[in-house]
Amino acid sequence: MGSVTDRTGRTSRRFSTPTDFLRLEDLLRRQRPLTYAAVAVALVLLLLPITHLALREEEKKVHKPLVVHLVVRKPRMTKPFEFEKRQMPKRQMTRQVRAAKPQFTHRPQIRRSDLVGKIRTFQFGVDSGAELGMEVVRPDIKRVAIESPKEPDKRISMQEEFLDLEALDIGRYKGLVIQDPSDKQNITGFVYLALAWANDLQPPTQRAVFELVEAINDLTQIRAEVDNHLFLDSREIFRAPFVYIAADQAFEPTEREMANLGDYLRQGGFALVEAMVESGGRRDAVAKEYTPAEASLRQMLKGALGRDARFRVLPEDHPVYHSFYDFDDGPPPKRSQKIVIFTREYRTEKPFLEGIFLGDRLVVVLSTKEYGRAWEKEFRNEPQLQIGVNMVVFAMTQQGSIAQQQIDFYTERTK
Repeated sequence: MGSVTDRTGRTSRRFSTPTDFLRLEDLLRRQRPLTYAAVAVALVLLLLPITHLALREEEKKVHKPLVVHLVVRKPRMTKPFEFEKRQMPKRQMTRQVRAAKPQFTHRPQIRRSDLVGKIRTFQFGVDSGAELGMEVVRPDIKRVAIESPKEPDKRISMQEEFLDLEALDIGRYKGLVIQDPSDKQNITGFVYLALAWANDLQPPTQRAVFELVEAINDLTQIRAEVDNHLFLDSREIFRAPFVYIAADQAFEPTEREMANLGDYLRQGGFALVEAMVESGGRRDAVAKEYTPAEASLRQMLKGALGRDARFRVLPEDHPVYHSFYDFDDGPPPKRSQKIVIFTREYRTEKPFLEGIFLGDRLVVVLSTKEYGRAWEKEFRNEPQLQIGVNMVVFAMTQQGSIAQQQIDFYTERTK
């Protein structure tokens, strides 16, 4: 084939066409941006409806709640009111009286001896047989009692005042008792006992009160119950005739606790305070006069009573040893064994208790015999339980105590 040269100097074949002069690389380079733009626009147009469908919240039709209308219709009278007059027959009063001769019954009664001797009193009753119809008419005759004179400084014979202590157990008082002056073991009433707690004092013998309550119920006619915890800074302490405080470690009472305890003792209260040796420890009486617990208890009592906190040995003839049981040889030892005090010079026994008096009234008994731990034992603790019963009975029967103040109050009201 021949070739032809054009005016521009290009050489072309004989059968060449205009497309032979096109360059595909340049064409693709020019069309690539347009292709990308077209694809982007297509994607945008495709995503718009999809996004709209996904984000559109479907409207839900909410049905209206059912409404019930209560229609109250006025009652319609089917029949008119009609007043009908009826003549009632006259009632005839008939009375059946059957008379009988009254019979007087004479029931003599001899009461227990009082301070001035035995008094013979009489009670009269009337049994009448007079009847009216089906009912029996009985005359109302008041009971007549003969009062006997008593010395004001002696105990009260409550049987002459006709007081029922069970009726007074309404939660206001924690203990009231009646004791026969001629028979000290003939005593009735009720008492609530509780452990005494303080801010820095936790009783070491928490079962002691439970065992003492059980002993009072078994050995006496007093109904004893365990009460809630008693706190030394609470006003509830003024209702308790007997408070049991025990410690086996050193503690620091607050000013409020000491002041409250002092007011309680001055107003008729009684406290059994026991100093114990810490479990597992030994008492070194040669090096120290008191254990840490006893020193803290003595300091608390001195802070509560001030100058009145003077400790005295309780003699063997003191009433606390004879209020219910008789301990002629003084208090029983702890755990049924003798207590021995060691001093630097000699060895001697300590068969006594110490007490604090306000006037002639014993307000505190201080013990180091650990009666509380003996009460918790299930055997060989009868003497220790008996002295505990004595202290509870003494706390409620001595003149000027909280229990006796209430008895005097009710006695005056019944006269």
